[in-house]
Amino acid sequence: MYTIVLVKSATIYGLLDATLALGGVLAGVFGTWWWKKSKE
Repeated sequence: MYTIVLVKSATIYGLLDATLALGGVLAGVFGTWWWKKSKE
């Protein structure tokens, strides 16, 4: 029973980590694009 809970929370943390990493990449790309656009 405890193993299932551990695997479940590990999966949730993994998804959260992947979402944050993807969000960081998207924010970086968008930030760079916006900075270049506003610089012109």
